Amino acid sequence: MVICGHRMVVRQLAMLMAICECCQERALLRINRQIKRLVLLIPLFRVGTWYYSDCARCGKKYPLRKETAKELMTRSRRKAAHRSAG
Repeated sequence: MVICGHRMVVRQLAMLMAICECCQERALLRINRQIKRLVLLIPLFRVGTWYYSDCARCGKKYPLRKETAKELMTRSRRKAAHRSAG
């Protein structure tokens, strides 16, 4: 049990096939949101939120702006809807 400190929570927002910035190969990219929370017996409030993408091929993680992460999530959902409709 954590009494005082911080806790990190990572949530996967989307997955899509794209060109990795690091290895320049077409690979599965996972879009993640990481939230750091201050804990005093219970999680009290967010200290910070970060968005990043990681490549399934090379494993490199690189930061994303919030707007870019939202755009990639939308693109991923459109592709999934297109596949299920067709």
